[in-house]
Amino acid sequence: MAGSTFLRMAASALALQALVLGAWLPVGPAHAQSASSSYEISFSPLARIGALGFEAQDLSEAMNDPADPGADLSKVVNRALSAFERSRGRAAASDLDKAVAVTDWVAATLRHPAFYPEDPGLPRLYSDTPSPRYATLGHEPVRIVNYTLSFDPDDAGNWPSPQCTQQNVVVAGMLNVLGLHGRLVDVEGHTGLEFYSFSHHKWIWIDATYNEHYVLPDGTPLGVRDLNRLTLHGGIESVVPVKHGYPTAAFRTNTYLWARPHGFRQYAVTLYMRNFGGKGWQLSKFDTVVYSPAPPASYRPLPGEVLNFDQDPQSGGWYVWPKTNDAESLDYPLDRVAIFDGVTPTAAGLVFTLRSYLPYTARFQIRYGDPAQPWTTIEVVPGPSSRPVLSSPVTVPWGSGTVSVRAVDNVRNVTLPLVLELKP
Repeated sequence: MAGSTFLRMAASALALQALVLGAWLPVGPAHAQSASSSYEISFSPLARIGALGFEAQDLSEAMNDPADPGADLSKVVNRALSAFERSRGRAAASDLDKAVAVTDWVAATLRHPAFYPEDPGLPRLYSDTPSPRYATLGHEPVRIVNYTLSFDPDDAGNWPSPQCTQQNVVVAGMLNVLGLHGRLVDVEGHTGLEFYSFSHHKWIWIDATYNEHYVLPDGTPLGVRDLNRLTLHGGIESVVPVKHGYPTAAFRTNTYLWARPHGFRQYAVTLYMRNFGGKGWQLSKFDTVVYSPAPPASYRPLPGEVLNFDQDPQSGGWYVWPKTNDAESLDYPLDRVAIFDGVTPTAAGLVFTLRSYLPYTARFQIRYGDPAQPWTTIEVVPGPSSRPVLSSPVTVPWGSGTVSVRAVDNVRNVTLPLVLELKP
């Protein structure tokens, strides 16, 4: 796909990386000196935390959904992972692999009417109108799956025609069962998904409708904020779509970036993604929209594109949907832990409190010495919740050398460690 017609502008890998990764550099070292001892924060993983909170799913609840007594969602997750292994000759190892496996299964199983048959020149197989029953299922992933699977896809006249929202809600739920967080994202004329990668330490765009995700030419996966920045500053043409399966790249309409080459001029993320146990009725796809109040000088309009600032989103032109122009307010990194309210040198050592931004933090841990040393739990958090949580004060003795601290959630996801060096 890198040679497709919409990839019109070459951009250096370094320039693209600067656009995408500029806000994700670690906080620089901090130093302090007491009368006889000193410390240094040698690595702090905390990027700017978005001002707007994210109500993440309790992943332990997703794995034991009261609305799914037969563990039907876990069964389809296993089908998706098995299909991935059969088609690729290897198991899904990384969190991106697992997200690809899930989106590919959903794309093939919860068939979107726009892509059947794949050739857009042929008559459509299914109705464009989704079943009204979907509106009654409360964004509960297992209910959407079971309802859709009650139909035969070969019975075109009765196929319920799930749309992008239903598909990507199911992807989010299946990822929750695998221990990963997801959030719906509305872009121009479409609802996709981001999942939080604990290996890439960022949100990554992935979509079951077009069955694809996007990378830089060097393979770096991209989130919607990355794609927004690349759109506004002249790098979107160098983005490479990675197709997972059906619909394939045989027809260029099967790639969202061809259908909407500037589809990331604005985006709206869902800040509430607690869909299990009957809570999905509260989901809103339009919690907050990121937009550019004026096209930057580097923005290149599409042929015939009209740059207006008050157009309705359906107009197809540049438009403002005025809620926020601060993309970082939505860029909520889930695997971060930070020192809260500074550090206090004492005669005994260094005293500080940790704040974890990992949803449903269940415990705080510490490790002394090199990475081969074990982690030790220093505090168990009663009643883990979706909000940031503070630890009790932690005291680290002078002369401890390298000390790492982290948080762990209730399904064993971990934050990036914060690393200190303490000298006697």
